[in-house]
Amino acid sequence: MANDAGSVRVAVSGAVYVAPVGTAGPTDANTALAAVWKSVGYISEDGVVEGNDTESEEIKAWQNSDVVRKTITKSETTYGFTMIETNAQALALFYGQTIAANATSHKIGGATQNRHSLVIDVIDGSQTIRRFIPEAEVTERGEVTFSASEALGYEVTVTAYPNAALGGSVEVHYATALA
Repeated sequence: MANDAGSVRVAVSGAVYVAPVGTAGPTDANTALAAVWKSVGYISEDGVVEGNDTESEEIKAWQNSDVVRKTITKSETTYGFTMIETNAQALALFYGQTIAANATSHKIGGATQNRHSLVIDVIDGSQTIRRFIPEAEVTERGEVTFSASEALGYEVTVTAYPNAALGGSVEVHYATALA
């Protein structure tokens, strides 16, 4: 297979969408999402960072202490991003609360476990890579800084959970076209 510079992608733009768990997900990279999918708005210039953490444990044989196998003891996929738009959807995701559009107040604090479905679109010209995560939860929240020199940012790490409808996988990847 020859190298193909046309297959090099840059995440020039994109979007993060949130919907309730159980919402029908996309089936391709380009079809418009249903109205129930809400964008969280602008993401900071750092974009979206995918993390894959896998840990394993060695099984050793008595003979020469040879490693004969490794078992996976942990497999986790996370996405990290900072929302820089202060809107109902971004605040709801960050604080784990339901916030109505056009709300003038909302409550903060208390234990929240709020799972969502996510779609992450990565756009490079006419090419789109779409990630559908049917079940995810905000598992880390960053600090919010109130400063005259930078946008308010709502930093989150979202953990993707195995989904029965995906046969135990955590997400589906769609692309406009892969070489």
